[in-house]
Amino acid sequence: MPDVLKISEIAARLDHLSDVQLALVDDVTRQLVVPPEYHLNPDSDLINEGIMWGLGDTLRIHHCFSAESFTKDRFEQPSGDDVRRR
Repeated sequence: MPDVLKISEIAARLDHLSDVQLALVDDVTRQLVVPPEYHLNPDSDLINEGIMWGLGDTLRIHHCFSAESFTKDRFEQPSGDDVRRR
């Protein structure tokens, strides 16, 4: 269940965004509420469920903004940040 306090903190910041920025937030949230279909290899000793979800969501957000393929150099920074948060 989402943290109600965190939701209210995020909602309060929305008042300070421009219409263009609100449209970007709208695009991202529309993408993230669509249930993904991720498949974790149960034999993997590299990727766990937390990493799978973090990488998957990073890719979904990327696809909100770009029709371009995700290259290795652009992939490494967000995934590294995500791993540190877990």
